[in-house]
Amino acid sequence: MSDINEMAKVPYEMTIGGNKYKVRRPSLKKVLAELEAELVTRMRQEIIDDAEALGLTGQDRVSFACRRRKDQFADGSLQDLVWNQISSTNGFPLVLYHALKKDQPGITIEDAQVIAFSDIEAASDWVTFLCGLEKNPPRAEAEKEQKAEQKQEEEKANQ
Repeated sequence: MSDINEMAKVPYEMTIGGNKYKVRRPSLKKVLAELEAELVTRMRQEIIDDAEALGLTGQDRVSFACRRRKDQFADGSLQDLVWNQISSTNGFPLVLYHALKKDQPGITIEDAQVIAFSDIEAASDWVTFLCGLEKNPPRAEAEKEQKAEQKQEEEKANQ
């Protein structure tokens, strides 16, 4: 089951905030596209608002907008900025929302926000896994650590 498409079909049981949910790896293409659209819209609106606040019109407004857009990408590409959004207060719940919606069809983005912020540490671990940055779901990692600790204790007892 190393094929990512097969992995996306497998539901995992996620526990956050004492509640259990079924999650599946979401389409990162969809998540990133939504985050990109939101980011570009927000950046464009900031430029428009600033230009209006400065009273700029015509060519001055266009020049201002071009300079601001260039400045917005000074620290990296749009893709870098979008990936950074995954860990933001907007991106985090969006990943969970897409992971949850197949098995919880009535779930909303607002529900996903509540879930995400009910236990940020656990949600962070799950988002990391769901984005493919960890091989095993958090539960499996915790179980591995627990088994390793038990093995060490048994070895100490046998010595």
